[in-house]
Amino acid sequence: MLAAYLIQTGLPYDETMQTIQSANPDVALREAQTTFLQALAGETASDNI
Repeated sequence: MLAAYLIQTGLPYDETMQTIQSANPDVALREAQTTFLQALAGETASDNI
């Protein structure tokens, strides 16, 4: 939920994930969650290659 909030406030997907990982390195997202957050950020998996 925090990731969705950060993306909605304008933080890009990569920065959102870095912020969350630095706060809690044990966070692991499922593929469906990652796909959803990338779509929310207006990115696709190919944008991150």
